[in-house]
Amino acid sequence: MWFWSSELERFVQARRKVTIKYINDEQPRLTALKTGEWIDLRASESYEYKAGEAFLINLGVAMQLPVGYEAFLLPRSGTFHKYGIFQINGMGIIDNKFCGDNDIWQMPVYALRDGKIEKHARVCQFRIMESMHLAYPYDFVEVNTLGNKDRGGLWEQESSD
Repeated sequence: MWFWSSELERFVQARRKVTIKYINDEQPRLTALKTGEWIDLRASESYEYKAGEAFLINLGVAMQLPVGYEAFLLPRSGTFHKYGIFQINGMGIIDNKFCGDNDIWQMPVYALRDGKIEKHARVCQFRIMESMHLAYPYDFVEVNTLGNKDRGGLWEQESSD
């Protein structure tokens, strides 16, 4: 028989607790969201840049994520169109060990055109995801064949059947 206890509720709440430090009092605060939504992050200062420059956008926060969780950091859908920049590493992954006061979240970008980002502009978003389970170790077993039907490889069109 399964029942919900106050001890279980404390455990669940502790797993969802994200401790956040803002680098200054001006930085817009994050708010709780509905399940499944992405959380916007903002530039903590203004940036002027030239085409061909690579730089880091300071996002104004440091966080302690719950044990067993990590954050996926991606540009907002309009970031490239609006600012002419793209995230250099494609997607940033921030694990829960990146949690010191000076572990400020940043977004590495490359500019394809001259531009400017205003202070507190929304430039990226993140989602907190459960990490790969260490309780279920993965073994890599080498074989000569996988024994499955080919789909045509990465760059080939998928067969019609």
